[in-house]
Amino acid sequence: MVIDLTGMEIANASLLDESTAAAEAMSLLFAVRERAQKKAGVNKFFVSDLVLPQTIDLLETRATPIGIELVIGNEAEFNLSEEYFGALLQYPGKNGQITDIKSFIKEANEYNIK
Repeated sequence: MVIDLTGMEIANASLLDESTAAAEAMSLLFAVRERAQKKAGVNKFFVSDLVLPQTIDLLETRATPIGIELVIGNEAEFNLSEEYFGALLQYPGKNGQITDIKSFIKEANEYNIK
């Protein structure tokens, strides 16, 4: 179909959209948690409420079967802890918001949150 649309002799189409990419990243981060995190049963993944709703929907669909607990909230007010293995922020936010994510990233790194 892509060849027909573009008129090119050879073409490639990726089915990896933003939502799928976010879900794959979450799954990968969960799979490669550090040994101590696995032993402690760390399974929480923070998602900013500024992430697009279709991305949040797919994250919820993918998280449930593999035992990931999604925590959706305001990134500016959220308190990170060692209970989390990963986080997803969207920049700019779903409505075009430009926020300062530097402090969130710094704090996430202190807790070894990817």
